[in-house]
Amino acid sequence: MRFAYWWRNDNQDGDPYVAEVSNDNGTSWTTLDTIVNQPAGWQIAEYYIADYVALTSAMKFRFSVADTPDNSIDEGALDAVLIFDLVCP
Repeated sequence: MRFAYWWRNDNQDGDPYVAEVSNDNGTSWTTLDTIVNQPAGWQIAEYYIADYVALTSAMKFRFSVADTPDNSIDEGALDAVLIFDLVCP
């Protein structure tokens, strides 16, 4: 899986941008990454999902951001999501 994300936290206080995956239709979630305290701007992230969960026909992905506590200006975005598999003969 590959995606582009934007994350800006004006005071770099550890507010998270979290990417998660579920292989059971959303009953349970596994964290792919928690992104904090980085310079603002578009970044590319890539994960081999099978390293985190078994692949099933009930896969879901979610992305969330939080301003905890509510003391800063946070900006988050997601774009160019690509789910792919490479097969080598």
